[in-house]
Amino acid sequence: MRLFDPFPRTNYRRGAFADRTAPPRSQSQQAPIGGWNERDALDDMPPEDAVILDNWFPGFGKVTVRKGFAEFADTGASGAVETLATLQVGTVNRFYAAADGSIFNVSAGGGSPPTLGSGFTNDRWQWAVMDSKIAFVNGLDAPQTDDGTTFGALTVSGTTVTELVGVNVFKSRSFFWKVDSASFWYSNTDTLGGTLAEFPLGNLGGVGGNLTSMVTWTVDSGAGADDLAVFVMSTGQTIVYAGNDPGDPANWALVGIYNLGAPIGIRAVEKVAGDAVITTVDGYVQLSSALNLGRTSSRDDISNKIINAVLKQTAATGNQFGWQTTHYPAGRRIMFNYPTGEANGFAQHVVNLETGAWCRFKEMNGASWGLFNDKLYFGGAAGKVFLSDTGTSDDGVNILTDARQAYNDLRMPGIRKQVNLVHLLMESTGSLPVNVSLDVDYGVQTTSGEVIEIGVGSEGTPCNTGLWNTFLWVLARA
Repeated sequence: MRLFDPFPRTNYRRGAFADRTAPPRSQSQQAPIGGWNERDALDDMPPEDAVILDNWFPGFGKVTVRKGFAEFADTGASGAVETLATLQVGTVNRFYAAADGSIFNVSAGGGSPPTLGSGFTNDRWQWAVMDSKIAFVNGLDAPQTDDGTTFGALTVSGTTVTELVGVNVFKSRSFFWKVDSASFWYSNTDTLGGTLAEFPLGNLGGVGGNLTSMVTWTVDSGAGADDLAVFVMSTGQTIVYAGNDPGDPANWALVGIYNLGAPIGIRAVEKVAGDAVITTVDGYVQLSSALNLGRTSSRDDISNKIINAVLKQTAATGNQFGWQTTHYPAGRRIMFNYPTGEANGFAQHVVNLETGAWCRFKEMNGASWGLFNDKLYFGGAAGKVFLSDTGTSDDGVNILTDARQAYNDLRMPGIRKQVNLVHLLMESTGSLPVNVSLDVDYGVQTTSGEVIEIGVGSEGTPCNTGLWNTFLWVLARA
């Protein structure tokens, strides 16, 4: 975008008042590839950043409108799809959705998918894959399992199994934890479920709270002997162990206990290569950085640039269901889903993993998220599953975007200026309505500028038909 100032400016020279007419000056303003900034002061924000960046995705050299979504499956349920899970091993390729007390096989998409199990109390399942099977637990119902052929109760004993709410796989063992418990339970090697043994984390000195999540952490982004087991407590205390057998002190050693912010929900932890990202009351933190520096101001969290927005949201809806961290490799991004506080309302804080730039996605009301065949899906209201990051509409509805770039002194701080002409550089595959307005003095305009229909045009002529392929000149009415 280029801004033009053709008007006279006032100078002060040798104490005397003087006017002079200067030739028009132009100032280029690059696209906000630095992303959304909710940290810096308005008068100290880098020019490549944005005060608002909704439904735009910042990339290399440009920002693009996020892609839309389309209905993929309709389970026929009346409630929201609160869990999406995937089993992809060998020739088995299944996609699961949970709603209205049932678990459906939505692999083929479409309406009326097969019901695998029903009569459940809770649709908020956690799941893990091991030994060519998937295990589901939700803290209220008996654990379930599926191998692609047979769906049914998981064989598991050694505790009150209906209280098992979390499951993870670490070094050929399955690990489980309960609601409101500081212990974890673990299986024999090469066994998903079976007879479990308890390991009480509450016996460690100085450890408080209940176990919320478990994740595998490694330094080489793979799976091997250097993997560590990480247990995140509800207080934010994070306990790290090395070894492969919690029942053998010679093969299970405490690495350390670290203090982080309290995690937001059971789905707060997501594995990203060899690291993990955790949604906490302090922001979105990378495990590797957080364990080294703890809760210190010197720590540079992944969410540092939008920290004020994150803290505001965790304070407002941190106790509500829907917080979920999702790594979407094909989209080169991590998405942090959060409830907005409105009925069935959700939005996402999104970071570009290649540039570190942030944005916010809106109008994708996903209560749950999941990957299937490397594509991104979300579970919506009324039992529907949607394919995300596809097409140019939100299931037939236009995608509305909002961008408010950083304020700019046009290279002349302290001098009064008037912007009269704006030259936008945009690409579009079709006719596109654009609303252009101008904010001044770090304020937000209460009235919008004129809506311009982008089409074919040239300097000084209207642009309202066809595809544009030359310059677009828009008069900005402030």
